[in-house]
Amino acid sequence: MSADVIVGLSFGIEFKNDKYVPGITNECIAQIIKKQSTPSSIPVIAQWPVVEALSQKGILVFENIEGFISTGQVIEEVARKMQQQEWHNAIVVTHPHLIRRALSCFKKLGINATPAPNLDSIPYNRNSKHWWNRRRFYWFFWNMIDWAYSKAVGWV
Repeated sequence: MSADVIVGLSFGIEFKNDKYVPGITNECIAQIIKKQSTPSSIPVIAQWPVVEALSQKGILVFENIEGFISTGQVIEEVARKMQQQEWHNAIVVTHPHLIRRALSCFKKLGINATPAPNLDSIPYNRNSKHWWNRRRFYWFFWNMIDWAYSKAVGWV
């Protein structure tokens, strides 16, 4: 499958020096996007923590998804932007424990999505403002709730 776009879904953020910063997890997501997008110049749609990390690496982003919203809402917004551009195929870059739900959401919306390679290199961020993104143990409980919610509202 040839990709029309690379999608970067953030996973937690940090709060340092009175401002939000991407943190190690989103910096790793940005690094994988950089490897995927160069030299072929595939456009990128990403959430703002990933966009900020990409800008530090010199990668321009086609579309920035603002705000803290659920995975399903982010993917609905990405799908809408992809449809506007008549894009159908995406490479998805996110934390490895979020990828299954993300791919299910894309499939439900009719988008052909595949995970980027090397997602296993993306760590949890023990300094994340979002407690559920700090450790696998916390993620396990949060993910059960979020997966059930995603199913209830029809995202997966």
